[in-house]
Amino acid sequence: MPTYLTPGIYVEEISTGSRPIEAVGTSTAAFIGVAPNPDAHLHQALGINNWSQFIKEYSGQGATSTPLSQAVYGFFLNGGGRCYIVNIGPKKELVGDGKQRKGIETLEEVDEVAIVAAPGFSDAASYDTILSHCEKLQDRVAILDAPENVPNIDLLKSVATSGTAKPKKGAGDATATADATPPAAGLRARTSDGGYGAYYFPWITIRDPFSPKDLVNAPPSGHIAGVINPPGKQKYQYWDGPKPTADADVDEWLAKAKEHAGSWWPDWLAWLKKLGAEEVPARVPGAGKLKAIEDAPGSFVKVRD
Repeated sequence: MPTYLTPGIYVEEISTGSRPIEAVGTSTAAFIGVAPNPDAHLHQALGINNWSQFIKEYSGQGATSTPLSQAVYGFFLNGGGRCYIVNIGPKKELVGDGKQRKGIETLEEVDEVAIVAAPGFSDAASYDTILSHCEKLQDRVAILDAPENVPNIDLLKSVATSGTAKPKKGAGDATATADATPPAAGLRARTSDGGYGAYYFPWITIRDPFSPKDLVNAPPSGHIAGVINPPGKQKYQYWDGPKPTADADVDEWLAKAKEHAGSWWPDWLAWLKKLGAEEVPARVPGAGKLKAIEDAPGSFVKVRD
């Protein structure tokens, strides 16, 4: 019985000979950006297994957080098990000049990678670079971050065709975040015809991994990449407890709640079966009155009217 990993499209071969086609997991991510130590392992794809190893390889005395470090921190915090890091340094070169492989190009020989993100790079050129990489190799998907600042939510409905992400100086760090001046056409990444990309908004507020007393806005791609793992791996946990009140304290509620290992999806499925145990075949998208919007995994964006 094969083990299916989610999300994805799976091919099962039954043969007495060799099996050249294998299902690709979605656990190993690759993050491209500027490291806290911008000169560490420049333009090299280095495998990292935990947050402590990242600090050892990419930090230094007096280093401050960057969108890259925030994403890697979120990846491991949310259950990610292994990732590759490509530090592109102060020049922020996502690709090389044709003479030398740089940035995302260094990942072309790393077959293990299944997810690619460039945390905080939210301009049209960066989106196209990351998507084109995934479309070329066809064995990985891109997780794309919306800009940190979105003055008009309607801009997320239109594809960005111009504008370049520019670094926004943070406290003590010139590369703390990447921000983009809204291009005229919109802010959303282009659609990948083969379904090799997903777009996420908004940025999230987290504790700064380099200064836990401070809150910082972080691109969501790292946290999303950490979450994308099969529930059977038992990498997560969830809690249930008394219904919280409007003025409830989170720590007080958590102290009374009960922790459960693994994903909450199996319990949710069991609850559904109690309401109705009968199962019906899944509908074929586009076969009925409603037309399919686009191929899976689709493009995701949170829009409020």
